[in-house]
Amino acid sequence: MEIKPGTVGDFEDSMAQAMERALELEYLAIKGRNILGMGEQERRIILVAIAQGVTRHLLDNLDAFEITGSSETGGSVTAGISSVDIAGVVHR
Repeated sequence: MEIKPGTVGDFEDSMAQAMERALELEYLAIKGRNILGMGEQERRIILVAIAQGVTRHLLDNLDAFEITGSSETGGSVTAGISSVDIAGVVHR
């Protein structure tokens, strides 16, 4: 599976689209009205920029991630992340 930050032109199934959905739900819960249609392009530009920034930060700091679990023999297993599959554009 790839991490897809998204762009305004390639928004479907992206991190930015997930952020937009979360924003819609939170806005409705707090404001009691739907955010859909209110400045959609501007909202998506902001969300894409945030998703791009989060993805860039994660890529630049892969050494900060460590996965720890247990082996079948009861020992501890630790692994780092050396690469991440990215779909689409990630600006520098």
